[in-house]
Amino acid sequence: MPNRISVTIAGQQYTILADENEEYTRQVAVRADNKIREAREVTEASPLNAAVLAALNLADEATKAEREVRRAKGEISEREEQIKAIREEMMRLVQENADLRDQLQAKAGMKFETTSEPEQTDEQKPEEEQNEQEKEDKQAETVKAEKKS
Repeated sequence: MPNRISVTIAGQQYTILADENEEYTRQVAVRADNKIREAREVTEASPLNAAVLAALNLADEATKAEREVRRAKGEISEREEQIKAIREEMMRLVQENADLRDQLQAKAGMKFETTSEPEQTDEQKPEEEQNEQEKEDKQAETVKAEKKS
């Protein structure tokens, strides 16, 4: 059900039936009023001519915004295609890596440990893992020191 909202534009009182909420409708009315005021300040236009100039300015802004939206959507589509191509290449490389590992294992008669994720550097490891590793390193140093003495 449309809302009945009273607004003032170019000094005239209007009652607007709007599906949007009151705050939004008032913002639109203020914008229209400002555009008409700007048009009247630039030229000594009649109220009607000022309204037409304001409508032209608003239509220009809307058209430019629509162009920008289309451009942005096109850019998003391009990025999505690039992402898709990168994912496909990544999957191909993962498969190639697995095939090469299998070939190497077959030739060497060896078995390699496979991991789904690359090994983490110390900076990437959670703090608990780093602390545990530091404890193990200190224990190893202590054992070495005890053996020397």
